[in-house]
Amino acid sequence: MWNSSRLYGGDDLVLSVSGTYDWNDGIEWSVPTPTELNGEALSLSVSARTPEVILLRQTPTPGMFISLNLGWEVVAGMDARTGALLWGPVNHTLPVMQDIGLIAAGEGVYVLHNKDTNEAWGYSLTTGNYMWGPVKLPGNAWSTITRSGDIAYGKVFIWDYGGYCSAINLQTGEIEWTWTRGDAGLDTPYGSYELWYNNAIADGKIILSEGKMYDPPLHPAKTVAINATTGETVWTLTGWTGRNCPVVADGHVILWNSHDAKIYSIGKGPTTTTVTAAPKVTKLGTSVLVEGSVLDISAGSKQDGVVERFPNGIPAADDSIMDEWMSYVYMQQVCPEDFMGVTVHITAIDPNGNFQDYGITVTDMSGNFALPFEPEVEGTYWVTATFEGSDSYWQSTATTYVTVDPAPEPFPDVPTAEEIAADSAQRTVNMLPSYPELEMQAYLTIDLVILILAAIGVAIGLVAYRALRKQK
Repeated sequence: MWNSSRLYGGDDLVLSVSGTYDWNDGIEWSVPTPTELNGEALSLSVSARTPEVILLRQTPTPGMFISLNLGWEVVAGMDARTGALLWGPVNHTLPVMQDIGLIAAGEGVYVLHNKDTNEAWGYSLTTGNYMWGPVKLPGNAWSTITRSGDIAYGKVFIWDYGGYCSAINLQTGEIEWTWTRGDAGLDTPYGSYELWYNNAIADGKIILSEGKMYDPPLHPAKTVAINATTGETVWTLTGWTGRNCPVVADGHVILWNSHDAKIYSIGKGPTTTTVTAAPKVTKLGTSVLVEGSVLDISAGSKQDGVVERFPNGIPAADDSIMDEWMSYVYMQQVCPEDFMGVTVHITAIDPNGNFQDYGITVTDMSGNFALPFEPEVEGTYWVTATFEGSDSYWQSTATTYVTVDPAPEPFPDVPTAEEIAADSAQRTVNMLPSYPELEMQAYLTIDLVILILAAIGVAIGLVAYRALRKQK
């Protein structure tokens, strides 16, 4: 065990390193490893390290760069803090001429995996004893090409080139879930979305990378985040990370994207909400329209190539289309046709201090929203628009004010044009002298029609006057 603090000045947290140092001065302890078993010479090497145990392992192969084994392995465990031998060396029998390797070690267990049969075994790190296996894992023919694994949350996660990832309970060997993105069709030459070595585990998620290391994938490779408990997809993001592992810190995932040679920080983004109301001063009995926007103002929104397209911020999008939306905004991919905005909650405090809930509205592709409401009492309303946040964005709110004046005085009822015309015609007829029947018909045919038309003109004028009074 080598200790840098021992080399550079003990336990002092403030180091002033200069000059030349002897590397050997940093050695905390040094102990020999076992060199024989039953009189046979051993050549053990460090195969895995955990905070508690150093796993030593030897498994012979037919030759260099040939991963097939000769039918056995010898293992031993040493205390990682003191170097004391905890157990072993012990000999384990393995299937002859099959590709069996150590896939992962941690939480008191180390796991072997057979690529030829896609099977796994579990052994105790504290005793070296067999625990479970072989466990047959789901997969396809491409699963035999490469595989990798990691341990966390009481599980060993094993993923492969065939596009499968399985979670096995460390204590029982039970497969708790298996994840795959399914048939790739013509997206890849393999018919599946291959998974490569690089990974990260944090926050209850395992993050994996699609696409092989040596050349760009022919399909839209993604970084995928999988729920470590359920095996459900949490999120995906277009991008090919090559051989670079994701880095997780402070709630963010840092990714290298070989497609555009850029570094991405994935995490919750800040938002800004705006709100206005129109009209600002209205009368009781009329509606008010609340309008505003919810925008993503993450640091990336201000970088070259993005700020020119979204100078005021990026419209916030629903979590369900985040992969497509972020790929459109930052990676020159196609804009999603089924864009979905975020929900905004409109509330108010009325002039009497009572809370009013006017409901939910959704932002559009420009980030804008609108919702009408009708005030019920006179006075000034304090209106609030709240975006309550999501898995992708932090919450933000905005407020505005509306004043409601008394309703206008009611205008006296004015008869309709038809009523006025009929009344005028009747009064005119009543004023006429008595004529013989034939003469009356002629009079009505000519003169009475003229009088009725004049009455209709008067009625129309009264209606227009009433409309002008209402506008005032």
